[in-house]
Amino acid sequence: PIIALGWGILDDEVFSLNQLIFAMLVIAGVLIVNRAKVISIKRKRKLA
Repeated sequence: PIIALGWGILDDEVFSLNQLIFAMLVIAGVLIVNRAKVISIKRKRKLA
């Protein structure tokens, strides 16, 4: 979403509030999934 947003700005496209909200939801989802992976790796290292 970040690269697409930058590309759209360079292309003079209109960016609406709905697009901002859903882009933030996508980014939040990616962060949550990545955080879960990091926590899982840390737990495995403690057990080993």
